[in-house]
Amino acid sequence: MKKVLFAIVASAMVIVACNKEQMPFEQSISVTDLSKNVSSYVSENYPDATIEEALVVNENQPVTVVILNTNEQLAFNEAGLYLGEGLNYRGGKGGGRGGNHGGGHNHGGGHGGHHGGGHHGGGHHGGHHGIDSTTLDSLLPGAQAYIDSNFAGYTVVGARRDSTCQYGAVINLMISNRSFTGPIKITFDLTGNFLMSSVRYSYANAPQLVKNYITNNYAGYNVRNKAVQSTLANASIQYNVFVADTVNRYLVTVKDDGTLVCVK
Repeated sequence: MKKVLFAIVASAMVIVACNKEQMPFEQSISVTDLSKNVSSYVSENYPDATIEEALVVNENQPVTVVILNTNEQLAFNEAGLYLGEGLNYRGGKGGGRGGNHGGGHNHGGGHGGHHGGGHHGGGHHGGHHGIDSTTLDSLLPGAQAYIDSNFAGYTVVGARRDSTCQYGAVINLMISNRSFTGPIKITFDLTGNFLMSSVRYSYANAPQLVKNYITNNYAGYNVRNKAVQSTLANASIQYNVFVADTVNRYLVTVKDDGTLVCVK
């Protein structure tokens, strides 16, 4: 009988140990404690966002995840080097890729955030761990149906009110399929009409006509590494380019043919 009880207890200890290994431990940290490398990467690549939360995920090697007010999540290693979308490194709360809670650690992709002000003022930040269908329907009726029809396999990870220079007040939904290509932002007007989908995009890969416009009109300005590529409802393409000098910062929206749309 003692042998049987010992075997049961031993088995239970193994199960508990396995469960502990499968669920990464997350610990919140202060945004002010982030390394300079993390803050610099965020500032350079995400000048339109602010860091709202930071945490350390302990799974094999510690990973720092920062959560932006745009509902994007970014992962960094101990040296402050960018790893990819933060959701891929998180467990139960953030979801993961592969296995029970993720595990695919890829060093590609590219997003970032800015610890400080941004071009898009205000707006309500709508939850980092997903939005249920009831909440989404109350915020934007019909949005879930649109996502199901046009972005199969994607989940809404956050929503916020925002403003753009060409459309005014809008609602942005950040959706993700937990791939290493990064999330997609889809934008609706306040009545629920789809306006555009957007992804972070390397400015170096922008059309030459876009870069020519920026060079000719913003000489002396620093152009941020990342732009935003938007595909509008009519299938036309625009680029949001972030430029700054020692005094001013602008978000310049340019069509892919080099025509200015607006400046914010």
